[in-house]
Amino acid sequence: LAGDMYMNLKNLNHTGKGDFTSELFELSTITTAQEITFEYGGIAYLKNTKAEMKVNVEMDMTKMKFTFKDNEASLNELPVAFDGFVEVSDEINMDLHFKTTKSDFKHLLSLVPAVYTPDFGKNKFSGKMGIEGRIFGKYNETEMPSMDFTMKVENGYFKYSELPKAISGIYVDATMKSKGNPSLDDLVIDVSKFSADLGGNKIFAFFHLTNPMTNPGISAGLDMKIDMTTVKNFMPVAEGESYSGIIHSDIRVKGRMSDLEKEDYDKFEAKGKILTEGLELKSKDAPITLVKKAELQFTPQSVDLPVFEVMYGKTEISANGKIENLLHYLINGDALKGEFNFSSPLIDMKELMGEEVAVAEAESSPSAAETSVFLVPNN
Repeated sequence: LAGDMYMNLKNLNHTGKGDFTSELFELSTITTAQEITFEYGGIAYLKNTKAEMKVNVEMDMTKMKFTFKDNEASLNELPVAFDGFVEVSDEINMDLHFKTTKSDFKHLLSLVPAVYTPDFGKNKFSGKMGIEGRIFGKYNETEMPSMDFTMKVENGYFKYSELPKAISGIYVDATMKSKGNPSLDDLVIDVSKFSADLGGNKIFAFFHLTNPMTNPGISAGLDMKIDMTTVKNFMPVAEGESYSGIIHSDIRVKGRMSDLEKEDYDKFEAKGKILTEGLELKSKDAPITLVKKAELQFTPQSVDLPVFEVMYGKTEISANGKIENLLHYLINGDALKGEFNFSSPLIDMKELMGEEVAVAEAESSPSAAETSVFLVPNN
């Protein structure tokens, strides 16, 4: 679809009834889909999600006003009620409101494909959640509707029935608001709290963004320390896979892009690091990956990589360097700038490419070989 969107619908069914010969009537519809997948910007917001929607609309064909009443929808096990109206003339006037009708954390987790499996009902859940949103105002060449979305999770708890540890203490407090600026520069995204205990591993994060279109202001942080050896205690691990090592993060970023562009680094805060030590990943289909040590250090001027030592099977790689404008890239989409030093005493191409690929290419004749292109991501 246009705008970097992808949608896949499986077994979509729709029925409806209404007297279209009348100027004022009620249209009643039922829509179901066995699976819906929706991706935007490379992010899957819905994946293989079961959906059902019952919509009753008062159709005023004289005024071209459509009023939604007694409407309900469900995504897997998450029920949502919505109401409001849309009026169409030279412009579109609307006031639409939706909210979840059940507050159990379990219903929100049903949207996570890895959790919503045939054994979903056997797992243990507790905690409360709520999602609510409103879009209201006019849409025309100079105006956009206002929007106000909120999401809360309080003391969420989730445990796979066959595993000893749980993911607990889940708290989320997030809002997204705009007063209707056509450029969306008044959009404010605020995740004031995100925290969880992953089987004894603590994680805490926050994120605040303002003026995204003109002069983005950002305040964000991530604190976590995860012992990868414990992952198997709270998350299912595929047969033959295992993890070990430590991942540690304590990052803080605060300031405006204009301060970075003017190199006024005293006004922009960026500090902390991401550190991994002894990180080992094993699987039955690939060589062992061992990250002996890797560290990213954050400063207002750059993100530094003082050390990066990794082994993939027999291949051994060491690197260091820095990225000069990571935030410019992430927020404005500017081209990345950086410099890295790379060395390796041995690179085993057979392991890196996979044995089957290496054998197939070795056996193919030059005339049969096809040129392939590696596409570097934009910027």
